[in-house]
Amino acid sequence: MSQARNSENKGSRRSHRSPTKRLSSILSCSRNAAGTSEYSPPASGTPVKAETAPLAPAAPTPNPGDGQLAVTWTAVDGATSYEVHWSTQADTLTIPSANMKAVTGLSGLFDGLANGTSYYVWVKAVNAIGASGFSLYSSATPLPPPTATTYAGSPSTTPARSPPP
Repeated sequence: MSQARNSENKGSRRSHRSPTKRLSSILSCSRNAAGTSEYSPPASGTPVKAETAPLAPAAPTPNPGDGQLAVTWTAVDGATSYEVHWSTQADTLTIPSANMKAVTGLSGLFDGLANGTSYYVWVKAVNAIGASGFSLYSSATPLPPPTATTYAGSPSTTPARSPPP
């Protein structure tokens, strides 16, 4: 017991730096009343980068339809899902909380929108640590589909004529 109380650990640290990472090696030995031990085999490791939320995605691409927007965006490294936000104003501070959809892929369909109204769309990338900031916005205006126009005397109802002599 007295030897344990009088034990003293001494260590030596050696480091190697490279431009991208730092490797550390630690050697240790013990000293007590009986003497000093040999150095232990070196223990080494490479520091691991702390996990962070992903970066913000690039601006999304909205494709308008009848009362809807089909929105696509590019993948972000480290993201496991995405939040798509939309508003009728180009200001992230005014986005109603109900105007957010969680998506695991790289696209989303947003329907029930008013035709003729401009919508602004942003995307956030998400992982277990948190969410990115907002992407830049893109905008689009849903429009009803064009209506078919019929003409009197359309080719299907016009009688065939002979070429002139």
